[in-house]
Amino acid sequence: GTMGSDCAAGRGATPSEIVWVLAPVIAIICAMAFFGARRFGLIGGRPAAADRRPEAFAADLVVSHPLKVIALNVWLITALSVSAFVDVGCGELRESIDVLLDVDAYTKADNRASEWYSAFEAAKADTRYCAGASTSRRRLAESSGGRIDTLTLVYLRKPLHRDAIRSPALHDAQRVEKDLILTVFGAQSWRDHCFPANWNDTASPRDCAPWARDSSVPYYWTDSGLTTDSELREVEQVTTWMAQTGVGNAFFSANFGTVRPASEIMRSTFTFLATDEAEFKTWLVDHVWPKILQEWETSSSSMRLLWLQGDINDAEVASALGLDMVLCGIALVLVFAALIAHMRSPVLAIVAMGQVLVSIPVAQYFYLRVFDVYIIYLLNFLSVFIVAGIGADDAFLFFDT
Repeated sequence: GTMGSDCAAGRGATPSEIVWVLAPVIAIICAMAFFGARRFGLIGGRPAAADRRPEAFAADLVVSHPLKVIALNVWLITALSVSAFVDVGCGELRESIDVLLDVDAYTKADNRASEWYSAFEAAKADTRYCAGASTSRRRLAESSGGRIDTLTLVYLRKPLHRDAIRSPALHDAQRVEKDLILTVFGAQSWRDHCFPANWNDTASPRDCAPWARDSSVPYYWTDSGLTTDSELREVEQVTTWMAQTGVGNAFFSANFGTVRPASEIMRSTFTFLATDEAEFKTWLVDHVWPKILQEWETSSSSMRLLWLQGDINDAEVASALGLDMVLCGIALVLVFAALIAHMRSPVLAIVAMGQVLVSIPVAQYFYLRVFDVYIIYLLNFLSVFIVAGIGADDAFLFFDT
């Protein structure tokens, strides 16, 4: 009965957790009170210590009872660390912690990238599709068991804030999309995941909707820009037509129109219907992403290629995070080596490094259980370097003084 009520309590503190955490805290307070009473002559018949400073009290406590101090601290650290990730009332792991991989949030945080992202957001803000396409998407989303997803490619001219339509970026966009469609988006795998032309057509392969590739390139190039013989149409004539009809609103920045038929960005969208999540993600990460990276690496100096797709962006962030964790491990090893070299004692170095490492799960307890924050931002991982630097510095000060 008690365990069941604890399990049903959700994220809030349960009686079992309160007892689990407060027990070592109360033990430490009682131990310090008992030692203080003896030190100041209140009990035990001893004369009071001459030095009544708090730091002298702490030093005497550690020197006279080192093992007891270590045991009480280990008890407290273990209680906090375990409670951060385990529901002690149920004996089960707590709900999963979300590591925020939202590329949008981190793109905005970077000054240079924010300019590119702002241009992209301007394009999305006023994006309009034809009514038939929008209706088809809504009806299919309601009637199909699959999930609609998109890959967005954004082409920016360098330097920024220049018209991208009347620039080499138009040629780069044609080359990129031709390579993509003739490789990863031209194979059967594209027909396994593309948005279908007919409602509820989730078969593999399927007939793709004409607007599954939503791009300005086919308007500007003959043969949809997919052959080596494709020729560029009259740019001014096509741009004027797109401004007058409103078609360009889907591909260019929000202020594109008849008054200003120019845009700092060009945007293309590939739409998918994911019926098998695992297979769809594997295809994106293993085949589409490497090809986009290849196009990005070979793009001309006058064009910058950006892409947004949830699974691909998550894989990028996870890859970068894995490399950062390797670098973090190397940094901790170097700090540990510096501690040994300075202290000339592996035991002291282990203790010093231990107090750095145990601070992380303890801090995690306050982060999750006290402040009730279950989202971890990537920047939080930088705290490992900060704690390592401060901890090593404190160890040097204690050792030298």
